[in-house]
Amino acid sequence: VVARCVASVQPEGTVLQDTDRDRTPLEFVMGKEQVLPALEAALLGLREGQSITLDVNEAFGPYLPGLVVHTARGNAPENVKVGMQLHAPNGIIGVVTEVTPEEVTVDANPPHAGRTVRFEIEVLEIR
Repeated sequence: VVARCVASVQPEGTVLQDTDRDRTPLEFVMGKEQVLPALEAALLGLREGQSITLDVNEAFGPYLPGLVVHTARGNAPENVKVGMQLHAPNGIIGVVTEVTPEEVTVDANPPHAGRTVRFEIEVLEIR
């Protein structure tokens, strides 16, 4: 499937993907888990030229409070600052959300976890 796609986080509308802006259409093979299952299901049966708007709740998974870690300031790099990515020994990547003289808070949730993503899709071609 080749499609035009605009994906935005709701309600504020922050654009995550715009194939017109990026000049690269979304291309994927149905049934190969290359796109979100809800998106693939919604596209099933559409023909070239047809379009849909789909809101996917928790498209990036639920927000998990357990993925927010508070650690002693001494456990973080000396130059740690808010927005910095930290890599844990177990491979998990988190973003620093707060730094105090005593501790550092790191959130390993995906940036848009727990949010609704709106997909505006037009099928351009079916191969």
